[in-house]
Amino acid sequence: MINFPVPKDKEDVFSWAVNFKKMVSEVLSEIIQGTRRLHNIFEIGTKELDESGVGDNKVLVYKAASGKIEYDTVAGSGGGDMYKSTYDTDDNGIVDNSEKLEGSTKAEVQNHNPKAHAASHKTGGSDAIKLDELDTPTDNTNLNATTAHHGLLRKLDNYADHYLNGQGNWSTPSGAGDMLKSVYDADDDGIVTYAENVSDGGTCEATACQIKTTVDRRASYVSAYKALKFDNL
Repeated sequence: MINFPVPKDKEDVFSWAVNFKKMVSEVLSEIIQGTRRLHNIFEIGTKELDESGVGDNKVLVYKAASGKIEYDTVAGSGGGDMYKSTYDTDDNGIVDNSEKLEGSTKAEVQNHNPKAHAASHKTGGSDAIKLDELDTPTDNTNLNATTAHHGLLRKLDNYADHYLNGQGNWSTPSGAGDMLKSVYDADDDGIVTYAENVSDGGTCEATACQIKTTVDRRASYVSAYKALKFDNL
């Protein structure tokens, strides 16, 4: 604070004026040179000014805890009873937490039914999802087709001769063969490769051993006949 002495006479007034002019000149010179700030010319009462918190949208307030006048952010014109240091700690202009979001509680937001979102993923929607672009499903029967609703194919059982019946089960169709062509007709010519018996379709039937014995016997007769010489008859 600048103390203004009470002049006693004209000489005191002249002397005070000269000194005041000199002081003002020195202060202005320091301000121009950047070595003095304007607010340091006067004291704010008897309180010290703390400039460490200076910033945009902040005002000077007295803090009883420090006994200093400091820069702080005050909502509106200072009539509010909420502080940004409590409700917006990162000073981004958005409250950090709230009990409701546009009138809805946290539980209501978490349990909402995304009707519009679901519709966009359906056939004809703006963001329809293709079935073959989804992730690999888990190993359960949740989406199997039943007699009550459509669904997906049930899990394969790795048996080549099984077929899916109308009840959603793997089974062998009635009347279907239980022989594999790869075993009984390896060359796939419609004729079995090996047989234990041979039948003419009538009453004549022989086993493989009987046929072999007959063939071998006939072969021996032919050989013996060829070995005969007419001059020995």
